[in-house]
Amino acid sequence: MDTRDQQRSARLAGVIQLLADMGEPNVDAAALLHALQQAGWTPPDGHLGGLRAEAKKTPPMNAIDYLQAAAFEMDSRAKQRDTPEGERSMAGAVRAFNALYHGQIEHRLMSGLPPLSETHGWELQSLLKKSRAAQGAYHADDYVDDVGYVALAAECAAREQAENPA
Repeated sequence: MDTRDQQRSARLAGVIQLLADMGEPNVDAAALLHALQQAGWTPPDGHLGGLRAEAKKTPPMNAIDYLQAAAFEMDSRAKQRDTPEGERSMAGAVRAFNALYHGQIEHRLMSGLPPLSETHGWELQSLLKKSRAAQGAYHADDYVDDVGYVALAAECAAREQAENPA
């Protein structure tokens, strides 16, 4: 391990130890340590104080847990998107999708094909991300996800074209 790697390793060990010492509620430092060790990383001194590399076992979520998590996310989105009603970008995405793909969908139906292809699904996801990006403050996630959806749409479109040349 070169000096730069040793420095990075020491900094990482310090961050993990700090999280463990602080009892940060959103970070399971022991689980993080365990995951890093599974990936082949070892602390510079072979251990981190009294921190053990064991992931905590949590019980599976039940229906009420999912509902509470959804309510929390919806409230968070309202704050992120600067809209009191929260996440409401789907209507704009559907309007844009219909404007862009109405003719293709009509042609597919007249040809006996299902109305939407897999490519259309990825395109709708991309339009949803664009609609979200148009609301409120900048969030890198909107753009990163959109790039991924566009790449998946391109892959599907190429495959669909090869399978069904015009």
